[in-house]
Amino acid sequence: MEKLEIKNQALRLSIAIYRITNKFPDNEILTIKFRNLAIEILRDVSHFFYLKKIGQKDNPSPEKKKLTQSAIGKTKVIREYFKVAVAQNWLKEINFEVLDREYKDLEVQLEEIHSESPESRKKSIKPEKSLLKIPSPFISHPSFKTPSFLNSRQQKILAHVKSNGQTKMGNLAEILPNYNFRTLRRDCEKLVRLGLIERNGDNRWAIYKIKPH
Repeated sequence: MEKLEIKNQALRLSIAIYRITNKFPDNEILTIKFRNLAIEILRDVSHFFYLKKIGQKDNPSPEKKKLTQSAIGKTKVIREYFKVAVAQNWLKEINFEVLDREYKDLEVQLEEIHSESPESRKKSIKPEKSLLKIPSPFISHPSFKTPSFLNSRQQKILAHVKSNGQTKMGNLAEILPNYNFRTLRRDCEKLVRLGLIERNGDNRWAIYKIKPH
């Protein structure tokens, strides 16, 4: 159930790609490449969960591993395309950082489910240190807004932290009573990976704050 969030994330990113490429020059070939990659990533992820739904739930089958490997490779390519778009001034730097981080987050999660051994999964879910050090463009930007590509739950958590300066699991459970601690903690960790907030402490005692720029 947790990993279904990856499918929703791939869908939201596909929509975001279509929106930003609408601003590219007419007949620009990179527009098609961006859109095709985004749709292919969504297709691979959707097919993976279809196989999981019909019964291939546990150990990764060759077909499921092929799908996750394909999606991982395409996320790497689309992140390189972002650099080209920025160099051509078709994509603003702030939008590049947001999309790049979000696709990196998707890539990390795909690598987690692609791995066979529990030990390799633990290693793969650790975000790169350099990613954590990047100051969030949302925090430093004067017109800070909750990013639209986050799901409604994550948006509410980020808005709550911004309004109150900090929060912890107990506070989040009060404003989002229909979700368990595990789900809320996973949302917070995603916001940490994206550089939008920072965590002090571990597990149920963790305190989440807006990351200073």
